[in-house]
Amino acid sequence: MNLGPYLSNLRRRVQERWNPNTPDQRRQAVIGFTISRSGQISNMRVLQTSGNPQTDTETILAIQRAAPFGTLPEQFPHNQLEIEFTFNIYVNNSVIQTPRSWYGF
Repeated sequence: MNLGPYLSNLRRRVQERWNPNTPDQRRQAVIGFTISRSGQISNMRVLQTSGNPQTDTETILAIQRAAPFGTLPEQFPHNQLEIEFTFNIYVNNSVIQTPRSWYGF
């Protein structure tokens, strides 16, 4: 079962809603959450803190603003999908590099 298109859409939606505001910082945060078959999120948690509460909050807000996601593909054999979303943050002089994100199952 190829989840590539579903996960690409998820990543794009989160990136569009993520606006880190911590200047001159290099940080990484990992957020875990569950997507139900209907696309709703639950069980959101910080798996790895960035070390900055503001940054951690910004990452969670980006995911919450992007939700709900589309329904899980019909061929997906489970009722939910576990996601680990990694935010790599580098903000310097008001220039935000494109965040890289990946998903773990």
